[in-house]
Amino acid sequence: MQAAWLTAGYFDSDWGGMVTAIKATKIGARATATLLAGTMLSGMAAAQTAPQTAPAAAPPAAQAAPAPAVPAPVTRTIKSIRVQGSQRIESETVMSYTRLRVGDAYTNETIDQAIKDLLASELLADVTIEGVETGDLVIRIRENPVINRVIYEGNKRLKEVAPYGGRKGVFDTNPYAFSMPLDTQQTTTSDFATSATAQGKLLVFRTNHAPVPDGWLIDKHGRPTTNVDDFYEGGAMLPSAGTKGYGMGFMAELFGDAVLGTPHELNWFIVAVDLKRFVDPGDYFQAANHLKQEIEQCPPADGFERVMWPGQPEIERLEHQSAEGIDYSEDELRSLAGLEARFSMKLN
Repeated sequence: MQAAWLTAGYFDSDWGGMVTAIKATKIGARATATLLAGTMLSGMAAAQTAPQTAPAAAPPAAQAAPAPAVPAPVTRTIKSIRVQGSQRIESETVMSYTRLRVGDAYTNETIDQAIKDLLASELLADVTIEGVETGDLVIRIRENPVINRVIYEGNKRLKEVAPYGGRKGVFDTNPYAFSMPLDTQQTTTSDFATSATAQGKLLVFRTNHAPVPDGWLIDKHGRPTTNVDDFYEGGAMLPSAGTKGYGMGFMAELFGDAVLGTPHELNWFIVAVDLKRFVDPGDYFQAANHLKQEIEQCPPADGFERVMWPGQPEIERLEHQSAEGIDYSEDELRSLAGLEARFSMKLN
């Protein structure tokens, strides 16, 4: 079935009837036009029985009225272009699907074609271009909801995680990352290693000379330990949640090694799912918002102030640190002191 676009122009009497905004929606139904024409039948003249007479002089033919002139398309110049409504898609990516450029001349047809080109990308559910009458164009978009799933595969040279029941490291932390939209403004992300912890967290414990929790590490002899230095002296991390993390790490290792082959540095396996192929975006966002509210309204267990959905702690921490700054311990600041001379910067 051939796709088509339904295009509507918004007219503003304040601008002399000029189009002020153009909006298009992609439709998949085949349109059929029917032209109804009336047929005029002329009467037959009756035979004349009277003697023929000289025909009267025909009146001069009326002069046809001239056809109204077709107005020439109004041409304007693009002064600026802004993209609004993007969440995951960069503005530069949106612009790359159009031929709109600052300084170029354009007409209403140019704007209409730009909307068609953007919808043809299948990245967007809705597109509106405003500011047509001034040249300061605003491209308002609504993205199609997408699930991103990323498996971040390890390097054969990294043997940091022991298999379940093992005494030494066999593969990398093999983290997974899942992201899904909660609404048009928020995304939930679950990013985790298949080991009991990530090595970056071990560096924080090591810098602060603090013991790690039980169940994270074994030493070079395969014995459980809370001393983070044992890991850097030949030990290994344990899999997360016992056999569950071990199974996920093993499957990730198969993709990263057996499927993708020897990496230059690291291998990645990435899957993107177009949600609108499975569900109406409005229905999805309604269900996602209901689940989000259930999580936030769940009574907290002892020792917890509230229940949060995956990714919410990181979002709130980012907002706080962006406004208040990042707190460092004295040991962490001392370890960063060498950066002052190396990069000619001052740490406060």
